Amino acid sequence: MARRLPRTNATRNGLAASSQGAAASSTLTYSTRFDDRQRELINQAAKLKQWSPAKLIREAAISRAADIVNASGSSSPTLRHLARLVAKQLVKPTCIVINEPDGTTSEVPEIDLDLLRDHPGEYWSQAMIVRANRPSQEDQDQIQAALLTCGESFIQMILEAWQALDTGGDVYKPKVVLGDLSDETEAREEASPLDT
Repeated sequence: MARRLPRTNATRNGLAASSQGAAASSTLTYSTRFDDRQRELINQAAKLKQWSPAKLIREAAISRAADIVNASGSSSPTLRHLARLVAKQLVKPTCIVINEPDGTTSEVPEIDLDLLRDHPGEYWSQAMIVRANRPSQEDQDQIQAALLTCGESFIQMILEAWQALDTGGDVYKPKVVLGDLSDETEAREEASPLDT
C-alpha cells in the first residue's frame, strides 16, 4: 500500500485564487520571448479557451509550477509507486488465482488465463477462483489526487514506468511536440536573462 501523499497548499485552484486576491496589493511582471510558431500556438490555445494570451500564459505557468512543487521531495517515492501501479494496469494487468482446496494464491498475467483454461486438470481446475488484481480503493484515491495535483509531472512518471516494462506496439504521435518549439530564443534568454 502506498504511503499517503502529504497535504499541500500548492493546488492549482488555490494558487489561482490567492494570486487574484494578492493582485491588488502587489504584482510582478516576468518578460519572455516567443518565436512565431510558439506565439501562434499560444494564440490558438487562448482562443479555444476564450482567454487572452496573457491569461493563458499565467494560468499555464502557475499550473506547471504547482505540478513541480507537489511532485518534488518526499512525495516523489509515493508518486513513483502509484505510477508503477497505473502503468502495470495499462500494460501488464494480472489476476490473482486462488486454489480453494489449499488456499494457495498466485499472480497470473491476464493474457495467460486462456492458456491455463486450455489445460484442464494440469494447470486449471474448477476449484480455482480468479479475481482481477487491481489497485486498492485507497491507491485509486491517491492516483486521482496525484493526477489532480501533480499533472504533467505525475504523467511523466507513469510514462517512465511504462517504458520500464519494455513494451512495444503502435506509438501515439502528438500534433505538438514541445521539443520542436524550442529554439535559439530560449538559449539566448538563458545566456542573457531579462530583469524581472
